[in-house]
Amino acid sequence: MDKYIASLVLAVLLISGAACTKTTFHPLDAARSYEPTRELRMFRNYPDVPYEEIGTLRAVGPNKDKLLNSIRKRAMKIGAQAIVVKPPAARSNEYVSQRRREFAKAEYIMEAVALRFKTAENK
Repeated sequence: MDKYIASLVLAVLLISGAACTKTTFHPLDAARSYEPTRELRMFRNYPDVPYEEIGTLRAVGPNKDKLLNSIRKRAMKIGAQAIVVKPPAARSNEYVSQRRREFAKAEYIMEAVALRFKTAENK
């Protein structure tokens, strides 16, 4: 019975871990850091106001809405004032699934460029 419960707990952890969204940030200048922001503007195209790119965010996971939310939270944490969101791309882990005799799972990748707006002080 104890082995059954341990196996069940392990299976639940593996399934929940597989459904997680992973977000990474790749700064343009690793030596620079910014205070976290409370607000974030989201764009589909680059804005017409002066800005500087501070890096690229990338999220991978099974749900497009969770990807965008994860990118948004990470962008605010790294001090971005805006992001330019690229359309999500889908990929399948069909090869891995066939080797494990599982169903293929769709996975989405979303990228965004993190921006800070230039002011008269930091031009």
